[in-house]
Amino acid sequence: MDLISAEEHRKFYAALHRRDYVKREPLDEVLPIRRPQKLKSMFDFIIKNNVFKLETMLDEVLHVDVKFLHRLTGVDLQFFESYWMGRKQTGNKHANVVQLHQRVNDI
Repeated sequence: MDLISAEEHRKFYAALHRRDYVKREPLDEVLPIRRPQKLKSMFDFIIKNNVFKLETMLDEVLHVDVKFLHRLTGVDLQFFESYWMGRKQTGNKHANVVQLHQRVNDI
């Protein structure tokens, strides 16, 4: 885009690192984090209108764990827990899958 020169670019990033803005910006602790409402509304609609049960959506459609979906979407875990039907959260249909870091350590 050529909006700034290479030298200005270098100085900008040097200033970011000098002030530790790479890790934390000045208003990070003041401004509240906005939670995604569209995704939450979409999940709510799908589950309430019996398009999919939460368990079906997780296991057969998305193939993810509820905690992963929470981390991926930012939707509160309590929201998903409200639709959780007698199933343990830590329960995983794919328990036979070995995580990569476990397998590497075993070798």
